[in-house]
Amino acid sequence: MGDDGGPGLFLLGWGLLASGMGLVLATDFRGAAGRFLDFHERAGRRTPSPLGPPRKVRIKRMRWIGAAFTVAGPPVFVFNAVSVAEHGIGAGATAPLDAPAPVVGVGCLAAAFITWTLWCPTGQSRRLWTTGGRLCRTALVLHTAAVPAFVASFAFGNLVALQSTVLIGAFAQIAMVASAPDTTEAPDTTGPGHR
Repeated sequence: MGDDGGPGLFLLGWGLLASGMGLVLATDFRGAAGRFLDFHERAGRRTPSPLGPPRKVRIKRMRWIGAAFTVAGPPVFVFNAVSVAEHGIGAGATAPLDAPAPVVGVGCLAAAFITWTLWCPTGQSRRLWTTGGRLCRTALVLHTAAVPAFVASFAFGNLVALQSTVLIGAFAQIAMVASAPDTTEAPDTTGPGHR
């Protein structure tokens, strides 16, 4: 049953990640729920519809989602901590990933596209780098490095390295959201109605 350690290790990290992210969003730490909502909408290049729910309602929904993760995260973490302690990480978790070259090539193109989208002149990472503090910039570096590291670990590494890059990138995103400057109260004065 040692091979069960691979998923157990990933779910162990997921439980810790879900607990941390859920707590940050549910408590709206330093306005994190609003920042995460903004990050999600800007990354998707979506403008909220004027006919949709107001911002306060969308933030409230985000906090409820965070509460759900806060409830789900600790049991998953504890259960899989026991599983990893009993079975170890298993042979399957350290086996080479032997990815086909075309798949690695597509992964490299996807990583380049994601990095460009985040760091282009109008990208979210560029904006946060300009306005964020030291913690935010450190998280940005880790988040950016996790993208090519994911592809590299998929091509040349093992399952543990692959899972680690996912978790590092996710924790870095939480740190980015929690430490980003609060711009939610700044009104938009560039629209037609403000001329």
